[in-house]
Amino acid sequence: MQSHLISRRSLIKSSLFGLACSAAPAIRAAEKDEWSETYDVAIIGSGFAGLAAAYSALENGVKSVLVLEKMNVFGGNSCINGGQISLAGSGLQKSKGIK
Repeated sequence: MQSHLISRRSLIKSSLFGLACSAAPAIRAAEKDEWSETYDVAIIGSGFAGLAAAYSALENGVKSVLVLEKMNVFGGNSCINGGQISLAGSGLQKSKGIK
């Protein structure tokens, strides 16, 4: 049985992969009137979670992965969040009376 938990090593590798991608200049595809490409997996967002999902898919045998990003560079909001994480129901939210 395969575990769905991500190991610390995989998380670090995925994060480094994301940082490397965010350092690369954005590659823009020429605009097309029709879409003719086919991919096994499409991931929306190239933040830490999106890149970790892409890496995990490739690591588990998926042949083709497409990562779409709204920003001009890879990394998405993960590159501009300053290391902050938003969690619903966190202790900080509860201490501030946020439900």
